[in-house]
Amino acid sequence: MTLIVQKWQLMIMPPFGALVVATIYNIHYATGSLYWTFLAAGVQILNIIIIVYGEDKVKWRMVWANIQQEKWIQVNNLILNNISENIMILDLAGETKFISEYYKAFLNQCRIDMAQESLQKLFS
Repeated sequence: MTLIVQKWQLMIMPPFGALVVATIYNIHYATGSLYWTFLAAGVQILNIIIIVYGEDKVKWRMVWANIQQEKWIQVNNLILNNISENIMILDLAGETKFISEYYKAFLNQCRIDMAQESLQKLFS
């Protein structure tokens, strides 16, 4: 929804419309407490605006952070793949995080299977 409707003002329209319909229904059938009906509708409108606006800001921050992280990973992979050395990055558990293309070619020349168990045995 964040990528399709990019403005929080447009995102509040469906819940705002539902609130208007509910308020009109309440005014039509419960005419005795109009003050409380309008007060509740006003509070609900503020609630909708605050929630949708805050959610929109948080989502866009997360999308922007993910884009920046993906760019950083792409740059790192490009740099690491262009170094003509055998490069493999493992985490502390021994899981493979990155293998350079040069190293993959080396493993294929040596006929070493790049399965996780083989790599862990190779470096254990």
